[in-house]
Amino acid sequence: MSSPAAAITLRAPSKYASSSSSASSPASYSGPSAEFLHRTWSVTHSTLSMWRTARNVRITYKPLPSSSSSPARIDDLVEYENRSGKGGVKSVAGVDTACSGDDDDDNNNNNTSWDWRGKGLLFFVTSH
Repeated sequence: MSSPAAAITLRAPSKYASSSSSASSPASYSGPSAEFLHRTWSVTHSTLSMWRTARNVRITYKPLPSSSSSPARIDDLVEYENRSGKGGVKSVAGVDTACSGDDDDDNNNNNTSWDWRGKGLLFFVTSH
């Protein structure tokens, strides 16, 4: 017999949350554990225009070593195909680092926001 699944709480990004909403206040929310993220996720819907010409988008997160005094880090690999089906599988590799104490996240180091940096030739590309 398996144990019950952990509850998952979804919330709107802080810039979209109403000021009267206590459920979305940062003090009442903590993100999922890094271990929860360590798997392959399929992107089924996105508002990012970069995915409009892609299909079969998958993101694989794997743990990276970090010390207890540094933020969590996760290796990520994004794989996708052109919508036309031509050109095979393409990929983008990067590293995500948990943010701590930024303006968007009042809960320090609770895995609710991440900074991404590309690997290889994309080492100079970053995203928050």
